[in-house]
Order: sequence, then structure tokens, then C-alpha cells
Amino acid sequence: MNDCKNKIPKLKIALLVVGTRGDVQPFLALALRLQEYGHYVRLATHSQFHGFVKSVGVDFYPLGGDPRIMAECFVRARSILLPRPGDMALQRKQLKAIIESLLPACTQPDPVSGEPFTAQAIIANPPAFGSKDIAEALDVPLHIMFTVPWTPTRAFPHPFTQRAGRPLKKSEKLTAMILEALKKTGQRGIIDPGWGDLGTNVDISDDVFVLSDCPHDWLFPQCYAVVHHGGPGTAAAGVKAGCPTMVVPFCGDQFLWGEIMHHKGVGPAPIPIPHLTVESLSKAITFMLQPQVKSRAMELAESINAEDGVGAAVGAFHRHLPTPFSDQDPSANLLHY
Repeated sequence: MNDCKNKIPKLKIALLVVGTRGDVQPFLALALRLQEYGHYVRLATHSQFHGFVKSVGVDFYPLGGDPRIMAECFVRARSILLPRPGDMALQRKQLKAIIESLLPACTQPDPVSGEPFTAQAIIANPPAFGSKDIAEALDVPLHIMFTVPWTPTRAFPHPFTQRAGRPLKKSEKLTAMILEALKKTGQRGIIDPGWGDLGTNVDISDDVFVLSDCPHDWLFPQCYAVVHHGGPGTAAAGVKAGCPTMVVPFCGDQFLWGEIMHHKGVGPAPIPIPHLTVESLSKAITFMLQPQVKSRAMELAESINAEDGVGAAVGAFHRHLPTPFSDQDPSANLLHY
């Protein structure tokens, strides 16, 4: 492995990531692995994640756009591809801020230390609109990576074409439904308020705990089962923890992950948020409490944990790099695109 690392040119790499924490976290793992190969990595994402990125030793650069505003537009429209007419101007403003921040993220010095930076390669997720244009302008290689299937397939519809229909139930009503389902099934529960403000302004019983912004990789291994919206990061954390999983999707790829959980036998069929009731939630919890479901979840966790997804992503990046210049060239560590 060390010989392989020595043969790979050391590059300045810009990771351009647009999205929520669940989108950012996998790229943070990718950044850390790339640094092991001697690359200088800058993770450019929304300012909300500055502390999250810096806390693990990866350089940060702020991108425009507010992931919460964008997500709220998706929730209102119940679609990632088709915003409501009333949100069009707001979404255009968000996209403009993102696009205008991409070139500085690849060319500007570190905003704190002032250390110069010019990307020699770019890795971006698809919502980082404009990354292809930046790569062409800088004449550097670009590798698109995502946590969601993005290439055409006949196996399932494009994940971002589905939506649940008109929801969201107000937070108080949804919280009351959760509490009643837990009581009906005789279970204790942990409620993460999230962006839906669950568990707020409601009387909570002693066997239910409200916990905000808790790392899933710490929390889920201490739970028997999980119920969530079905984002890829949250879904992966539940699977790795060996938790039976119920998905309550409202738009985008959440439906796909819910169907996969059900197909694998580790959870009930997904229940879109408009169809969620005390009865349907109670039945889903009862399903997940079955020993055979827990057993399948543990088997899937063992299989997932044996994989090295980050290593596969790094390997794909290195395999697709263009041929370096000759060793005699003074720019030998640069890559010709």
C-alpha cells in the first residue's frame, strides 16, 4: 500500500459539497482518507459546517447557500427537482450564491491562514452546480461523487422524481402520534426534534427522552430500532448499527432507501408522511421488534461494516486521474487534463 501511495502525485484537491450534514459527513471521511495519501484537501461547504469540518483536521472553505432554507423549500414542494412557484425566487437566490462561491473555493487562499490554494483536482457532489464549468476553466480533472444513485438504470426510477403528496401534520400532532404509538407498543423512545421541532411544546412522559443534534454513530448502536425520514446518511448509520429501520419519506431518494430497507427484510414498507397514523406506526414498531428482523439487521450490519466504501471512492478517484507529466518537467506533480 505504501508503494501505491508513493506513486500517486500529491495534489491540492477541492471537495465541493452542497447539502445537509448527511451530505457533508461522507465527504469528510473521504477527505481524511485522501490526506493519508499525502494530498492537500480543502472541503468547501456551507458555513454552518465550519466547526464540524475543522474538528477532525480538514481545511474548510465556505460555500454560499443555506442548506436549511433549501431543505425547507424541498419539504414544502415535496420534491427536490420541482420547487413551488412561490419558492422559485428563493431557490434561484440560493443557487446563485452557491455557483458564485465555487471558483473562490478552488482558487482563493485560506481565509484564516492566508496560505495560497489553487485546486489541481476537484471532487464534487451533483448539487454543487457549476463544478464542471470551474474544472474546465481551471483545466483540472473533475470527479463527481454522490451518496445517491445518479446514473440511469431500469432497476428503479430516478430517486429525486418521487414525492409523498401533501403532508409535514404539525409538530405537536406528529409528536402526539409518536408518543401514543410508543405507549401502545409498550416501548421507550428517544425523539430528535430535528428541523420539524418534534417533542417541543408537548408534555413528554418519563420513558421518552428528547435529544437534539446527537451523533447517530453513537446513538443508534444503543437503540433497538430507528424511525427516520430516510436520508442516505441517517439510513447508513442505522444499518451499520444493526437497527431495524422504518422510513417515513417525504421526497427524493428517501423512498428508495425505504424500499431497500424493506426489500432487505430489516424494516416494514416505508410509510409516506401523509399516511402515517398511530395505527400504522404501531404496526411498524411491532414489525421491527420481531427477533428475525433484528437478526437480519445484524447480518446486514456485519456485511456493511466489512466494506470499505471510502477506500473504493479513493481508488476510483486515483484510477481516473489523467497521466502525469514526465519526471523531467518542472510541473511533474501537476496533472494534464
